[in-house]
Amino acid sequence: MAVCEYECDEQGRITSPGKFEGEMCYLPYFYDLAMCGEGEFDDEDGTFTVDVEPEDRELFPQLAADQQSVTMYESESGFVYEV
Repeated sequence: MAVCEYECDEQGRITSPGKFEGEMCYLPYFYDLAMCGEGEFDDEDGTFTVDVEPEDRELFPQLAADQQSVTMYESESGFVYEV
């Protein structure tokens, strides 16, 4: 899987139109992991949470130094947002 197949601005936000537009460049990567069964799904609020591993930090320096996980949800219209 390519690290990021989307156009991004200088801060790492996706500028390409689509379900990840406006989100950080790492979100599609963690979304793919969640869809492949990684992380945990919360039935109550409909969020997916995937732990950040050291190799993820190497791929995505945009991750905050203290960020332990990425939590996201998919709206009814199909857009994915980081919580």
